[in-house]
Amino acid sequence: MIKIYVVILLTGLFCYYNSSVYNDFIYDDKVAIVQNDDIFPQEDKEQLSVYNNIKNILSHDFWGDDLNDPKSHHSYRPVTTMTFYFCYLIFGESSIGFHVVNIMIHMSNGMILYRLLSKQIKFTRPISFWSSILFIVHPIQ
Repeated sequence: MIKIYVVILLTGLFCYYNSSVYNDFIYDDKVAIVQNDDIFPQEDKEQLSVYNNIKNILSHDFWGDDLNDPKSHHSYRPVTTMTFYFCYLIFGESSIGFHVVNIMIHMSNGMILYRLLSKQIKFTRPISFWSSILFIVHPIQ
């Protein structure tokens, strides 16, 4: 019975987010991803080695500024930034790959939440299901 909830959850998520796959980078994506030297090498710079880029990601904020720089936002999110960088290595500058990977991560989080609520916290399946749906489709995500 638990499998049917997971199938419905994943199908609903796919239907809900499918329209966003083919969109371009928007809003802060342009600064955080496209204009971030740690992720997208700029045309006037040589692309650094993967090791150097990861080293830079670990010492820079989300926007690509050095954490010691006074203009740094100090929003340190190295896992997110590394995900963007690996998406760039695999898919290039195409936003489709970035969107698909992020939807897959979000689908995984929805399944993890469902399992956590139903198995660990011992909520009923319907409560776990609807809580996971709310998590998945809430706009703050």
